[in-house]
Amino acid sequence: MTADTELLERRKHVLRGLRLYYDAPFHPVRGEGVWVFDENGRRFLDAYNNVPHVGHSHPHVVAALCRQAGMLNTNTRYLFEPIVEYAERLVATMPAGLDAVMFACTGSEANDLAWRMARNFTGRSGVITTHNGYHGNTTFLDSIDGSSIKANRPTPDWWVTVPAPADGLEPSSHAATSPRRTRPSAGARRPGRRRAPWTIDTGRRGRHRGARCPVRCR
Repeated sequence: MTADTELLERRKHVLRGLRLYYDAPFHPVRGEGVWVFDENGRRFLDAYNNVPHVGHSHPHVVAALCRQAGMLNTNTRYLFEPIVEYAERLVATMPAGLDAVMFACTGSEANDLAWRMARNFTGRSGVITTHNGYHGNTTFLDSIDGSSIKANRPTPDWWVTVPAPADGLEPSSHAATSPRRTRPSAGARRPGRRRAPWTIDTGRRGRHRGARCPVRCR
């Protein structure tokens, strides 16, 4: 039994509710910049991971994390200057009118909060998202999950999907050229189902089962 096979068997016992990408699961052990390395030291260009936007193991980020962990682990319910300073720096990058910040721990939490804000502000209940879009794991977000793995399940009558904006990589007669030119169906405009949020994925999402690993570079 190889180390990967043994690890996979261990994973099946305690993480069997979670799926893995690729027929032969990819086993990275560390990252550096745009590269990830497997247990054999092979280097792969990471063109998919959606967490380290500034690269894996960025020294500035690592130093900031270590410095804060050694100082204090707190939250927004207490008066803490670094939180205020960070919010001020974010607001400074925003256009006029966007001048307040609410922090969240995960994308699911942020998207769920955005939905509640849109619903309360508009008084509406309709939702529009792009085809095949994944938005998070809360009960509400799961109900509007359009990813391929859930494409055939029943959908709420207050939710419709529209084609994703064309990305220039896969021309399609069904794709809109921009979010503004994407039009919702009549179902989202009927009485009692007027839209509150309209969520547009900034990147195309597709199937992963059966796909190969990230690009390997020697």
